Amino acid sequence: MTRRSRFITTLLLTAVLLVGAAHAVVAGRVDAGARVSGKIVFATTRDGNVEIYAMNPDGTALTNLSNSPGADSAPAWSHNGRKVVFSRSGDIYVMNADGSGQVNLTNDPDTFEGGAAWSPDGRKIAFHRRSPGVATSSDVWVMDADGNNQLNLTENSVFDVNPAWSPDGGRLAFDSTRAGNRDIYLMNADGTGEIRLTDDPALDATPAWSPDGMKIAFTSRRDPSFEIYVMKVDGAEQTRLTKNATALDAAPAWSPDGRKIVYQRTRDDVFDLEIFIMNADGSGQTNITNNPGSFDFLPAWTVGTVRSRPSGP
Repeated sequence: MTRRSRFITTLLLTAVLLVGAAHAVVAGRVDAGARVSGKIVFATTRDGNVEIYAMNPDGTALTNLSNSPGADSAPAWSHNGRKVVFSRSGDIYVMNADGSGQVNLTNDPDTFEGGAAWSPDGRKIAFHRRSPGVATSSDVWVMDADGNNQLNLTENSVFDVNPAWSPDGGRLAFDSTRAGNRDIYLMNADGTGEIRLTDDPALDATPAWSPDGMKIAFTSRRDPSFEIYVMKVDGAEQTRLTKNATALDAAPAWSPDGRKIVYQRTRDDVFDLEIFIMNADGSGQTNITNNPGSFDFLPAWTVGTVRSRPSGP
């Protein structure tokens, strides 16, 4: 990748991360001893505009869910796997798992919403909101699952984006520029008790809770490439999982059993983003979309039903 291509790709990924973004595939396979069910949803440009697709964790059974002329991105499953929340042209929408029943929840032409995430009990949706013309400010909001009772939780003149619920629904992780650069923060679900988890001059963004609530995966640019990191929920033991100096890895999401992580990676050139999957320790990095020439990005894994067996002693 040339210096100019890498610069443009970095800008693209930064833009993707704010709204919700030839290298050899790393050798290895995802652990065959575990069979993980459920579906992965992601945004893609493979049809000429941005659509929401679903697929099996091995990349099969690709299905266009949104089928809309609008720009559909940043999908996230409800806890029971029956619905998907997503962003369309600056509004938050929800649809059934098969793509039917699409409903606009925010329907506000004077704001921009993205990064939506369901609470574990299915009653609330967290998201970030930015007012038009305000390029340096975005807040984390929460609303009922039907779009009612919208409440601003952060109320800051900075970027507060990408909320992620803890598995027990009691806390929200998010990333913020309140300290001058983007770091991961934690707060109670009512917006109180904010604490800072990362403190690095580089970008740290897109937090994702492990299903057991013990760890948070996130994107970091501290290496200086975009890489996937994981840490304990108190910010301790920040560990890099991907180590690809010539690739950009971002936007992690956990499998239902916590043994896998799905994420996005640049490949080949600036006009290509792919969905990868790896084991939770960073091994077995595997491309599951393999569709050069389009953007496949911002993946999310449904809870689903998990059946697995140990792969070793």
